[in-house]
Parts: sequence; structure tokens; C-alpha cells
Amino acid sequence: MQSRLQTVGRSGRKQSRKTFLPQQRPSIYFGHIHAIVRGYLVDYSAGGIGIEVNTEAWTYEPGQQIIERLFIDTIEDHSVLSDLEIRYVVSGHTKQSLRIGLSYRNNDSAAKLQVILHRVYGMPDPDPRVFEAVGMQMRRIHHDRSLHQYCKQAIDQRQQWLKLFTGKELQHAPKYTFDASTLAGNIENFTGCVQIPVGIVGPIKVNGTYADGYVPVPIATTEGALVSSISRGAAICNIAGGIQTQVLRQVMRRAPIFYFRDMTGAYSFAGWVQANYATIKTIAESSSRIAKLQSIEPFIFGSTVHLSFNYQTGDASGQNMTTACTYLACDFIAKQIAGDPSLGFERYLLEGNMSGDKKANQSNFTHGRGIAVQAQAHIPDALLRRFLRTSAKDLARAWQEVCVSSCQVGMQGTNVNVANVIAGIFTATGQDIASVHESSLGILQVREEGNGILITAYLPSLVIGTVGGGTGLESQREWLDIMGCAGPRRVFKFAEVIAAACLSLELSTGGALLAHEFVHAHEALGRNRTSKALKRADLDLTFIQNLVGKRLAVKEMWPQDMVENHGLTTKVSGQDGRSDVYGLHRYQLQLKHPFRDRTDMSVVLKVKSPSEDLIALGVDIAKLTGADDLPGMLEANAGLFGFSHNDLRENLIYTHLAEPLRAYLPEIYGWHRDEQRGYSAILMEDLSASLGHPKIDDWSGDQIELALRAAADLHAHYFDNYQEIASHLPAAELDWVDIERAQSLLKQLASYNKKRFTEFFEESFCDSIKSYLFDCDRWHQALMAFPKTLCHGDFNPRNMAIKGQGTGDQHLVVFDWELARIMNPSWDLIDLLSLAVPEESSEAEIYAHIESYFDLLQAALEQTLDKQAFLRNMHANLCLWTLIRGNLYLLVHNVLPVVFIKHQFANLIKLERVIGHALHS
Repeated sequence: MQSRLQTVGRSGRKQSRKTFLPQQRPSIYFGHIHAIVRGYLVDYSAGGIGIEVNTEAWTYEPGQQIIERLFIDTIEDHSVLSDLEIRYVVSGHTKQSLRIGLSYRNNDSAAKLQVILHRVYGMPDPDPRVFEAVGMQMRRIHHDRSLHQYCKQAIDQRQQWLKLFTGKELQHAPKYTFDASTLAGNIENFTGCVQIPVGIVGPIKVNGTYADGYVPVPIATTEGALVSSISRGAAICNIAGGIQTQVLRQVMRRAPIFYFRDMTGAYSFAGWVQANYATIKTIAESSSRIAKLQSIEPFIFGSTVHLSFNYQTGDASGQNMTTACTYLACDFIAKQIAGDPSLGFERYLLEGNMSGDKKANQSNFTHGRGIAVQAQAHIPDALLRRFLRTSAKDLARAWQEVCVSSCQVGMQGTNVNVANVIAGIFTATGQDIASVHESSLGILQVREEGNGILITAYLPSLVIGTVGGGTGLESQREWLDIMGCAGPRRVFKFAEVIAAACLSLELSTGGALLAHEFVHAHEALGRNRTSKALKRADLDLTFIQNLVGKRLAVKEMWPQDMVENHGLTTKVSGQDGRSDVYGLHRYQLQLKHPFRDRTDMSVVLKVKSPSEDLIALGVDIAKLTGADDLPGMLEANAGLFGFSHNDLRENLIYTHLAEPLRAYLPEIYGWHRDEQRGYSAILMEDLSASLGHPKIDDWSGDQIELALRAAADLHAHYFDNYQEIASHLPAAELDWVDIERAQSLLKQLASYNKKRFTEFFEESFCDSIKSYLFDCDRWHQALMAFPKTLCHGDFNPRNMAIKGQGTGDQHLVVFDWELARIMNPSWDLIDLLSLAVPEESSEAEIYAHIESYFDLLQAALEQTLDKQAFLRNMHANLCLWTLIRGNLYLLVHNVLPVVFIKHQFANLIKLERVIGHALHS
């Protein structure tokens, strides 16, 4: 029989043949002598099919060569294969059956068969043109990066993608009563719910007998990064050609105990059972049209006999079904043997625990309970290096060592975290959650083969069903239907999909552990830099010339030492470790033609990575807190911190800031943003010689006043009239909706940092912060009672230069505008005073600066403002600034020392006290 697994086509080439298990063979029909012959599709390949028919229905005639029309599954035109040539006829698996080999005479038959089988087993067959018409990709879950991934529009787009992909619309799963934005950190690709969040994995390319194509897989979980990790592994396997799967067997076991007076009676009973097996089988199967008893295996221990009833249960997991069947059998047995004194029967127990139900055990691992299935994929070394940053050799060797550890601790099987996939799919699809125990048994093997690894996952005891139990609930059935696994004749396909998902996670997590990147395993593949990513070597004369265009003609350039990088966001971004290209670079340029009577000039090149990289880095830093939900909440509320589009915002400020204010900007020679290569670059004048006081958190009073005057001018221009500039800045305005949505995040950040850095906080200061968090309405009124304007967003000496220092004509220049926001003007004032004011300054001196700014703003506006409203607004913004920016600095301080943090928090406490006194005086 093994020789038939490969067949030779017309080309002489061997073709892979896929064989169906007897329990789930598609039906076939064809006409013969005025009658319809029924049979089963046994196997198929690219060259033909194998069928089995009953000899009573069809008699082979040697001259018969062609079957003109053969129907699969149903007698309808869309299920017919035409013009099939008979290649061989041999005996079938029973005396009454014939096995017939048919080859295609029609070139379109192989493709037609795939379409038919896709329909039979519920596989989607989407038309790529439909996706192109709506601007979506067929083989990638839709994601619009401009959208908050938990907002309604993003969720609607994912649901639309699924509808196009499967041709089936979710009816019940999208109905939920909770706020989707609260799911951050627990799930990715949120699409609907089964009381807990469900994310979509893949689609995974499954090359199985029952599952053959791309399958989107639902995972119900509250474990952040799980969905992304499975998707990463699936994407790698997809690129490698997909995951091969095969169902091996199905068995469901129940094991009652029969008690006897002595060992002799027990031994005699075991023989009685075998002698009466046929009758017991009939009784057991009488309670179910699906369950089929395959065998009864006795185990004698002393005066007891444990009977292992082994069933096939069709598309149901069969636990309740087999319990009912076994009860009838046991009741029958008890009545039959009760009057036999030689046996000495006493009683029976319906389940003696030998079935291993809902328990990880060696019997289920060795012999299986439920469905046994395996999955396998070959992953080239190049893909492992590109996406997992490891090699085939290292991965295979590491797995050998892991197997030793597994043996040492007595693990049943060796796998990384199969249970994560099993639990996620079980929960989403209405399986018996307690069966995760035994269903998560498995063996993983990784070995070097060819130019990569061959990774194999074996699951011996998947207790699953596609009918019955929780699979009949509305939302659970919908998730099964999305995979094409709902209803009869789908359970083997379901098993193949689960095995492929398990292998995907094993590959992703194993690779992440080996590469010491487990904390990064959630990263989407899109965050991995391609070969087109910007490199340090790309920052050459051509790059600079393209950046400046025709404005300057550059003849030669030399790199120069860079002074300390004052921009914290740029500094933190540089810790990414993926590239040394991001950050500030200083060059001396020699020009071909004089520029303002100069033939050489010093410039600074600022290169920024995409904003999502900064968000990802912030999420990774948050992970080090140990709080499970904090990283996801930070990612979901990245806009609150000004991260979103920050790589673009600075460029737009330099382009669109009002002309009267451009004197406060550095001179810009050129800028460019390349989305494909993932960078944004600005070439500006070198301000190294004009940077502020050497100690940036210890400015003089005159320098602070210079900054206050600049702030008043900048704020006055857009004061309560910022629509023009806001229209050019993405995610510019921080509104109350953003703040309210982030209440849980802000509370958790404040709680964590207060415990971690007790020395930075005073009780009275903490009381104001708590008041802000728990009395939002009052603070909201204070924030809304004073007009908004364009704020720099990071307005402090780290981002300032003073030209003309030591002269009577000093001039402030402000750079690093990537956090520019539409806010109350006091936001920038708090940022400035919390850092620039010397540590020894008195509260009176601090209040003098506040009054000075207020007077300068009134003068610039040429109008009188409500001072009390301004102070109340500043107090509210002080609390908000601490919760947002201050807490963020403290998170960074956990992993990268922020030298000014102690000084800044001391000044924040002083500011809060000064404003409080002023409001109550």
C-alpha cells in the first residue's frame, strides 16, 4: 500500500499523493448502466484521484477506459470532474470493494478538484481582485497604521477583511459590552469576543489532507504578545512554503472499574468480556448514532478489573457521548454477571480514572486520547537569520539541550508552549477547557536538514470536536466557521489547523528565547528592518547632497565629534540597538560655491526612526516593570505621550511655522522622510557653540527670562487660534478624551513609580496627583477654562541654544520639535521651570518667573488675562505633566539613567507648592 502513496504522472515525475482517513472520505457518484454508483474519494494528487466503490454497484469491464462525469460530495454541476481515464483497478480494503485509479485527461481537472475540496472542507477561496478593489491584502490581516488598533474603525476593517477572505460575515462575535481600548496588552488583532478577547492569527498556510490553504485562526487569550508571536511564526512558515500536517488516528476512551470478591473472579470476568464483546459493542453503540466502539482492553489488578472502552466519535470530542455509551454497556454487563456465583461480582464504578480524562498522563501521551496529529515545516537558514536572528545550527543544537532538561524534570513530551495555542483555540471555539491538560501533550523536534531546519510537532491527544458541547454556542460556532471547521466532517481539518498553529508558536518562541529576545517576541514582522534599511555607510556625500537639493553644492564632507545629545527622545531611540544610524551626526562641509560668503560650514544631521519604533521601545521598557498589562496599555495610549507621528511632526513645524516665529528655529538646509526605508532626516545648522549653560538644569536668571520671552511670543501667535498650524500636524491636539481613556494607565504608572522611586515624592505632592486621578471633572474644568496654543512639548534647556552668549544681543533658538502639541501654554512653562531653575532657588524666585511669563504673555497678546484661571490651569497641567511626562522619564530611568530626574522632581514639588499658595492667598 505504501507504494501507492506516490504515483507517476504523464510527465514521468513523482507527485505527492494525499490520502483521506476512512472516517472522513468525501463521497463520489458516477453513472453506470442506468444506475448511480456511490463510493468514496480515497486519495488524490496533481495527476489523478483514487476512489473506492462497492463491487455490487459497479463491475469493471476491461474495455471500459473512461468515466465521463464523476461527482464529488453532491450531484451538482459545480462538483463534477469530467473525462477521467481508468489507470488501474485493484481490490479494496474489503472483499466487497474495488480500488480504482483515475488520471486526468482534462488539464483543468486538478485545479477543479481543489475548488471542490475547498468547498467540501470549508476552505475559503477568496478572489484577490476583491481585496485590491478595497485596498486590502488577501494574505495579511488588514492593519492601518494611522489608526489606533483598538478603535472601532480598525476593528471594522479587520472584520471586513475576514468577510472578504471567508465569504462569511460575523454576526454575533462583534457584539460586546466592554471598551475595546482596555484590551491593550492582552491581545492583538482584536476582532470580536467569546466573553474574553479574541485575536486573529495568520492566516497560516496549511498543507494538509483536510486543511489545504490559508486559514485565519482565532485565539482567545488575555496574555499579551501571544497572538503576535504565533503570527510571526506563521509568517515565517508561510514564506517557507507552509506547514505540512497529517491526522494519524482518533480514539476516545472511558475506563470503568468492576469489583469482585477475589482475583479468580476478576480473571474470569476479563475472559467473559472478550467472549461477549460483540453484544457489548451493540449495547454501547445503541445510545449514539455516531460513537463506534473499537475495542475493550481489560487490566486486572487484584480483585478489580479496569475496562478501557475505546471509541471513535466522529466530529464530536465524545466525552459525554462515550460516558452514556459506557454506562449502558456497564449496566448490561452488571445485570448479566450479577447471578454468576463463580465471578463474585460486587459493584462497578463508571470511571476509574484510567481513561486519563482531563489529566496529562503517560497513557494518553503514548496511545492517544482524542485525535493524534502532526505538523512539519522546513525553514531555510536565511529566514531564521532574518526574522529570528538565529541560525539553523544554533536552533537545532539548543533544542537537543532542551530535551535533556525535559527528561531531567520528567516532562511528558518536549515542547515550548503548546498549551498557549491549545487554550486560546479551545476557549474561542467552545471546546472543553479542562481538556487543555491532556491536549497540550506534545513532542517537538528540531533538526538540521539541507540549508535549514526541519521542525516537527506531534500532538497525540487532541480532545476536540466541531459538533456538540460548546461548539453550538453562537459566537463559538462563528469562530469555528471562520476557519471552515464548524459542523460535521470538519474535526480532522480542525486538528490539522491546531497543529499548524502550535508549530508556528513553537518556532517563534523558541527562536526568541535562543536569540535572547523573549521580551521582543511580540514584535510584528513589519518592524524588522529589510535589506533596504538605512545604514551608517549610506550617510555619504550623495545622501547629503540629495537632502539639500539645489540650495547647496557640497564638494566634500568630514565627520566631526558630536557634543552631548540633549534630546532625550533621540537619546532613548539610540538604545534600540538595531542601527547606529539614528541620532545626531555632525559634519564639516566644503562647498563648491560660497553660501553667505562661506565656502565651508558645520552642520548637524538628525536621523530618526519611525514613530512606531519609539513606541515599541517604550513598550519594551514598560515590560521591565513586571506589570503584565502596562506595556500594552502604554502602546494603546502612545498618542498621549506624543509618540505617534513624532518623526513627521518636527519636519512639518520647520515647514509650516508662521513666519514671525521662524527666528526661534534653527536654520534648516533640507529634510526628507522615507517610509519605505524607515527613516526621517533633517540637516540643520550646527548650534554646538550656542548651547545653553554647560549644566542644562542650572540656568541663570537671565537665560530663563530669555526663554520665557520666547515662550510668550510663540504661545501668543497661536493663542486660542491654532487651527491653521494644527491642520498640518498629525495627532497634534491632546484632548480630554485621550486623557480619560488613559486613566487606568496613568494610575498604574503613578502607583509603580511611587513605590519604585519614593525619594522623588512628597505626600502633599502625591495628594494632588491622586486628586487629579480621582476627581477628573474638576481638573477637566481647569484645563478647559484657559485657551490652548501651539506648545513645543519639550521646552527646556536640552532643546535650546542661545546665540550671542556674552553679548548684549542674545537670541534663543529652539530645536527638537517632535513632541509639539496643541496644549495650554502652561505646559511648556512647567517643562522649562522644572528643569532650568537652579536647585537652590527659593519658592519666591520660582513664583517670580511664573509672574514674569504671565506678564510677557499679556504684553504679547495685548490683552488682560484672568490670572486665577491661569494658575488653576497651570496647577492642573502640573499634575497632568507629572502623570504623563514625569512618569515616562521615571520608566526610562529604570534602564537608562536620566541625570536630571532628581532635580526635576524636586522643582515639580516646589512648583506645586508655589501654585497652591498663590491660589489660596
